[in-house]
Amino acid sequence: MGYFAITFLLTIYLQGTLQLSPLQSGLLIILLSVPQLIMGPLGGILADRFGAVRMMLAGLILLTLSLYTLGNLGIYLSVVSIITPLIFISVANGIALPSLAKTVLSSVPPEHAGAAFGMFYTIYNVGRSLSQPSAMAVMQFTISSDII
Repeated sequence: MGYFAITFLLTIYLQGTLQLSPLQSGLLIILLSVPQLIMGPLGGILADRFGAVRMMLAGLILLTLSLYTLGNLGIYLSVVSIITPLIFISVANGIALPSLAKTVLSSVPPEHAGAAFGMFYTIYNVGRSLSQPSAMAVMQFTISSDII
């Protein structure tokens, strides 16, 4: 769930703690989307070539390392220290998600592929919708109101 709360948490960090403008924060957060435009289709090709499980594992490892890096920025901002993990998070998502979708669809008969994919994205969206309230609850109880 932490992945889906990135934009919310990063916005608060960039604007609240580092005092960046909304425009500056938005331009940095856009970097979560740009590499996915390339890596989405490429991730599917890589899953076909190297196997879906390997690509999911590579994506999850890269995502974990990138989230850890992003979570330990501290108060010292450099553009590179924010941009680098955001690019790697986006690349990791572009590698792992097509492989996950391929795994789900290959595990059911072709006549049930539509229902399986619908269920996959329902669960995906439930995780997304629970991540932000969960992140807000954690913030409410752990972060000083002076920072937010």
